[in-house]
Amino acid sequence: MTMRKLYIAFFTLLGAMVGFLTHGLLEIFYIQFILSDYETFTFGLSWRAIMFLHGSFVVMLTAGGAHVGYLEGKYWWHAIYEKGRHGFFKRIFKR
Repeated sequence: MTMRKLYIAFFTLLGAMVGFLTHGLLEIFYIQFILSDYETFTFGLSWRAIMFLHGSFVVMLTAGGAHVGYLEGKYWWHAIYEKGRHGFFKRIFKR
């Protein structure tokens, strides 16, 4: 596997993990709302419908994070390794 593919794969994995972490944080806050007032914050949905929405949001946020990670990996590979924009810190911290 070339370094470019590995770089983009790691960015994709990072994006998926950030999406999953975002889901977890949103779920923590939403559970607090549900525990405070179940009838209001479940919008009259059944428990089965809530679990379906939960699973859907897990998939959407994780896949969305992976997609953004893929795009960021392509962008930063191009910016750093193909255009050579990695010299910013070398100019600041000259030895």
